[in-house]
Amino acid sequence: MITTILACYGSFIATVGLILSVLNYRRDRAIVAVTVQTNMGTTATQGTQVIFRASNTGRRPVVLCSPITVKYRGNDDSLMVFGVWRNSFTISEGQSAAMVIAQTEIDVERADSVIVTDEAGRKWKGKFPSQPA
Repeated sequence: MITTILACYGSFIATVGLILSVLNYRRDRAIVAVTVQTNMGTTATQGTQVIFRASNTGRRPVVLCSPITVKYRGNDDSLMVFGVWRNSFTISEGQSAAMVIAQTEIDVERADSVIVTDEAGRKWKGKFPSQPA
C-alpha cells in the first residue's frame, strides 16, 4: 500500500518537473523580431535609406551574420544585401542592432520580406511595410 502511494507521488513529481522544464525551455529560447523602415533619412549626401532592425525579444543572446536576404513578390527572386550591423553583431535580451542601406540598392515596391540569419543558421523573417497604391 505505501509503495503504491510513493510510486504515485513520485510519478506526479516527475510529471510536474517535466512540465516545468518544457515551460522554461519555451521561455528561455532566442526570439528575434525583424523590422524594416523605408524612406528614411533624406540628406544631401546619403539620400533615402532603408533601415533593417533586428531586436532580440527572447532571453538568449543571438549573434547576427552580416548579409541579409531581401525576397521579392511574385517570383523566387532574392537579393543578398551586404552591410555592417550598427551597434554590435551580438544582441542580448532586449537589445537591437540596425543595418542601414541606400534605398537605391533595393526595389522597395517589389520587396516582400527580409530574412536575417544568425550564426547558428536560424533564419528570422520580417515584412516590408506595405506600399501605398
